[in-house]
Amino acid sequence: MLSSRNLARLIWVHVEERHSESEELGKRDLLAKLSAINLLNAFSVALKHRLRFEPAIEYPDLEPLVAHLDLMAGTADQVALRKKKQTPWKSAGEYLGVSFAESNPRKLIKRANDNLGNPPAEILTYLSAYMEHVIQEKTMNVP
Repeated sequence: MLSSRNLARLIWVHVEERHSESEELGKRDLLAKLSAINLLNAFSVALKHRLRFEPAIEYPDLEPLVAHLDLMAGTADQVALRKKKQTPWKSAGEYLGVSFAESNPRKLIKRANDNLGNPPAEILTYLSAYMEHVIQEKTMNVP
């Protein structure tokens, strides 16, 4: 969390918006900064789902953040990645805490026919591409 905050602050404060060169260029720089900060948020949410062995991206907290990205999990068949409806006996067993009634969270990943990729790592690739762009354009002013 601390690293994400520091990187967001670094991007927001030290990446220059070139409004003086052109209005369109300044707007594009500002939009790129906001997109990079949103990617930081998407990374943390994607990592949460990855650690819970939830391979899909159709979660209400993740999908709006990554719908525009080309992720391997996004191109996979999302229907096959949804949990199936449980029987009442299984639900009751999980509710009572019976250990053998609980599902293995890795089942969805094993059942997938498509390559699900690693959404947090793919999001970091997009962030690194943004940082590379900023460095090439020489718009990051770090003393």
